[in-house]
Amino acid sequence: MYFKDFDGYSYGTYYGKDLVMVLDEVKTIGWLENGHEYPKGEVDEQTLFNLRKLIVTARSAQIYSMDFHDCDFCETQPDLDLCPQIIFKGEEWSLGNSVMWLPSPTSSGIFYAAPDLIYHYIVDHGYRPPDAFLEAVNCYDFDLNWNVWDTRQSIMEKHRQRIRSEENKPIDGTVPRIFTLQPNMHYEIYTGFSGRNTQIIASHYDDRFVVVTFDREGNLTQVIDRPQVVDYLEALQTMFKENGFVVGPIRIKAFSLADYDIGVSGLSQYVDDFLHDPEKFSKEEKAEFQEEILDWNDNGRFEFLWMNDFWCDRDGYITAS
Repeated sequence: MYFKDFDGYSYGTYYGKDLVMVLDEVKTIGWLENGHEYPKGEVDEQTLFNLRKLIVTARSAQIYSMDFHDCDFCETQPDLDLCPQIIFKGEEWSLGNSVMWLPSPTSSGIFYAAPDLIYHYIVDHGYRPPDAFLEAVNCYDFDLNWNVWDTRQSIMEKHRQRIRSEENKPIDGTVPRIFTLQPNMHYEIYTGFSGRNTQIIASHYDDRFVVVTFDREGNLTQVIDRPQVVDYLEALQTMFKENGFVVGPIRIKAFSLADYDIGVSGLSQYVDDFLHDPEKFSKEEKAEFQEEILDWNDNGRFEFLWMNDFWCDRDGYITAS
């Protein structure tokens, strides 16, 4: 997995509802991948010693994975016996299954998240991490009474509250609402990310294959329309492979495509018709529409169009069509 140094750390499908979060307080360092340039230079021996000590002894500062990840630059497989290793005070330690969170010694509330493979990248591939990270390594207080899991939970809860606040804002024409949309395999609607900054909706459309893309803020950016010359699932698999597509929930703003029956709206189409011309409805019908509008706003419901009308709940799951 590749991130630029000092990118915001991305999270998805970890706690509660499936939400993709970018934790701007947590800066990525040393997430290298073959095909991407990275800064090179020497790192002094004392810093390397401190980094080894951190990896081996600072257990409360690390998040461990059940799997081992291999180095993308080496011709090895993610096998425990082939993973890069370090030795600290006579103890061997395999790299590739943890992420360190180090507090910045100069910026309160800022953390650096680095894979433990960063040591291997430095020693064997000449990577030179930013000075700010090296300073955090050398200034780390091993007596610090903190736990990365508690810190991560606190930061993520703050972001969850922000997301809820955005989703609960009234639809008044002045504040853009953010809609969470989930993939739905039953209707063959796929949502997810390609890279870090491109959100995607992909599905068949009549006899074609259509991909709608959005930027990180949820703004519509592109429509890709391809003839469905191969099997639909094969087309999906090709797209996944070519673009590094990861299936998951996305968070986008309302949109409508003039040339397609595709879009997202805070209200259903027939309610929208009422709002455009309420006078053609009876007094009783007006009351029913107004009650339904309040219900949709209060409960965060919205409509997703893709050749069909899909009604979705606040969390982006299709509840009716």
